[in-house]
Formats: sequence, C-alpha cells, structure tokens
Amino acid sequence: MKISKETITINDSVLTLRAPETQDAKILLDFLKKVSGETPYLIRTEEEVNIPLEKEISFINRLNNSKTDFMIMAFLDDIFIGNCSMTSYPYNRQKHRADMGIALLQEYTDLGIGTILMDRLVSTAINNGIEKLELDVFSKNEKAIHLYNKYSFKESDYSHRQAYGVLITKCSL
Repeated sequence: MKISKETITINDSVLTLRAPETQDAKILLDFLKKVSGETPYLIRTEEEVNIPLEKEISFINRLNNSKTDFMIMAFLDDIFIGNCSMTSYPYNRQKHRADMGIALLQEYTDLGIGTILMDRLVSTAINNGIEKLELDVFSKNEKAIHLYNKYSFKESDYSHRQAYGVLITKCSL
C-alpha cells in the first residue's frame, strides 16, 4: 500500500513522510547498513546487511502493491533519517494481526519523530482492519520500550528469547 505523502514542521525543519519508490532501494539499503552499525538493538549487524539491490526493489514493489502492508520513509529537510513498516499476516484467521518495525538514525532520536512515525503507522493499521500490532524489541532498548509503552504495547512470550534479551510485545488497537 502506498501511503500518501505528508509534511510536518518540527521546529524550523520539515519532516516529510512518504512511501518508498523503487529508486529509493539503494538509500534504504545504505540506511539499513548504517543504522545496524550504530545500534546494538537491531537484529542484524552492519556486516550482515547484504541484500541485493534487485531484492530490495522487489520488496518495495511488494509493499506498494499490497492492500495492507506498507513502509513509511522519513526525511528531515530532505535527509533520509528513518522508516517504519507494517506487514500483516497472510492467513484469514490472522488478518487482524500485523508485525511492525521502526528505525531512526541515532542523531535523530529524542526529537519526537519516532512518535510521529508510530502515530501514522497505528492510524494506518487501524484504518486497514488491523486489531493487533506485534514487534520484537531488545529488553535493554529503553528508548524504544518507552515509545511502545505510549501505545499500550505489553510484554508477552518473553521466555523463549530470554537468552537474547528480546521482548515480544503486542498492542491491541
């Protein structure tokens, strides 16, 4: 699903939220590499980001052609700083559930941008019949947990991933 473009003024800067286009594939991959290298809270390390450009283009096309799945890219004054995405479950009995993720470059955290992305993600999810969002978060990622708590995410099913310090969190919308 292609979300509509939106611009928001933050202090003296302009935050632009929009769907990815195929020409964004390289900057998305570069971003994933960079953000994976600057935080220990993503599942991959920088060295493990080796997605072929063609596969990323295919991923973008799949998202944009989906009836429910989407990605929101965030640009602050035309600099790509982060994204969030939602992927719904494919089975009829699980159509009300979706996985989500969010990532921001570290220098752009604590500016309220994560909250803006979450607001847009949650409202888009609700408008598309999603009743429950799910995500994994490292238990030491206090900033992310604080953000998710604003949206009533609750810890569940912690035991099987405890060795990695990963919390499985769920939020009913």
